[in-house]
Amino acid sequence: MNTFNISRFWNVARWDLTINRSFYTKTSVFIASIILLPVLMKYIGILWFRTSRIGTEMADTGYLSDDVILGQVGYIVFLIPTIMTVLMAYTFHNLLTRQGRINELTLPASNLERFLWHTLRTFVGGTLVLLASVLLADLIHVLLGWSVAGQHSFHSLTLAVLESLAIPMHEMATSGSYAYICVMLTIVFYGFIHLSIFVLGNAIYYRHNLPKTVLWLIAASLCMSVLMGFAVSFIAGRDVELESIMHILKNISENGAATAALLCSLVVTAILWAIIYRLYCRAQITTRRNP
Repeated sequence: MNTFNISRFWNVARWDLTINRSFYTKTSVFIASIILLPVLMKYIGILWFRTSRIGTEMADTGYLSDDVILGQVGYIVFLIPTIMTVLMAYTFHNLLTRQGRINELTLPASNLERFLWHTLRTFVGGTLVLLASVLLADLIHVLLGWSVAGQHSFHSLTLAVLESLAIPMHEMATSGSYAYICVMLTIVFYGFIHLSIFVLGNAIYYRHNLPKTVLWLIAASLCMSVLMGFAVSFIAGRDVELESIMHILKNISENGAATAALLCSLVVTAILWAIIYRLYCRAQITTRRNP
């Protein structure tokens, strides 16, 4: 069963959403709660301030009615990539237990259909849950601002968050520089590579894959630092003139370097996902790595 069939794909989706409904619901509620936290803390602070000032001459102040959202937006923008990274560690959640692997691997569907559903559920579903959480936080922000702080005009949290996340895309669209567009696309792809590494960690280890992947990344960073140190020492020991290196770099055009960086990111992405798919297709009920 190697072909892709849309009917079997939707059957896999319905099956997964049915048996994991409780897990997905709890995850969505948890994400929404984290996104809501800065909004709730803001208005809890306003309530506490007004309660503590009852009966004094400073019972109310004008600044409490100001709709300041910079803190909340910064918090949410910081949390979104963190939450997405954690979600990547649950891409193949059904393979966590032995019974889950039996149920997953005996489904009347091809590897491609199951794999595609899991990746779309994680990337697209995770993005939609985050967007819905931000919209909910925006609604609560308006309701509490009106009822607690007496505000009548509001700044949109959703719009501010989307603008913050879309700044690179806006700059890329308005820039006429080919090199700049390549650089920005490379940054986007390296962000995708970061998320893909955690999907790879989940394809290798079904249990405790998140901390294991983080530890592997730390170890790889340390090894790269040591190798870079040896490389610099080797170049210095060989009396390689910096002017010759700079001369070589000057011969490389800006567009050429940007194109090479973009192609490199595409190649790394393709290799990562080829390995992930191969590991998923080779999944077994029990292995030494995943008992």
